[in-house]
Amino acid sequence: MATSFASIPVLDLSLADDPSTKPALLADLRHAIIDIGFLYIKNFGIEQAFLDKVCDIGKDFFTLPTEEKLRIEMKNGPHFLGYSRLGNEITARKTDFREQVDIGTELPTPTDQDPRYRWLYGM
Repeated sequence: MATSFASIPVLDLSLADDPSTKPALLADLRHAIIDIGFLYIKNFGIEQAFLDKVCDIGKDFFTLPTEEKLRIEMKNGPHFLGYSRLGNEITARKTDFREQVDIGTELPTPTDQDPRYRWLYGM
């Protein structure tokens, strides 16, 4: 059960590189995940210019016509990745009025002999 909190935890991932600071980082990470439910991560090693470009590409994608976005619709892929149209998701029996793109590393398509959970790899 989540506890109340006054601010969103901000964790410095660069602390994972030092054996003297890694245990405290892991304790803070555990607390944020279990007790709060979300967090911000800073100093994770990706240049701001790259992040800005990714954000621009994402914004450009959502301005495309619906037919174009549907070319990568989630139901067309084997790993539950891709576009989900506005109003297509249900949470707590209510329609979510959001559209999204779920991305991840594409992996080989599972076979019928693989366990069912393997179909979720790549999410």
